[in-house]
Amino acid sequence: DGHVASLFPGHELLQESSQIVASIHDSPKPPLSRITLTLPVLKAAKKVIVVATGKAKSEAIGVALNPPGNTGKESSSSSESSAPPSAAVSPELLPVQLVGASEFILD
Repeated sequence: DGHVASLFPGHELLQESSQIVASIHDSPKPPLSRITLTLPVLKAAKKVIVVATGKAKSEAIGVALNPPGNTGKESSSSSESSAPPSAAVSPELLPVQLVGASEFILD
C-alpha cells in the first residue's frame, strides 16, 4: 500500500505538521492503534532507509521507484525533502515517495 512508518496513503495523519510523534487509532492495517514519527520528521532525516520484504510489497515499491510521469532521470531526494510537507502531500503520492528515501533494501 506504500505506507512508511505508520503513515498510510490518504490518511489525515499525513497532514500532521506540529508534532514529532503522533498516534493513530484507526490504522487500515492491524494493529489499529500505533505511534509513528510524522512526515516532517521523516523528511528532515539525513538518510531514510526503506526495508520492504515480500511479494505483496512489490507493486507499491515499483510505483515508488518509478512514479507516473517519470522521465527516466534520477530524481533528487534532497529537493523533494526540502518541499514543505503540505505541498508534498497529494493523493497521487504514496507516503514512501514523500519521505525522500535515499536507500531501499528489498528482497
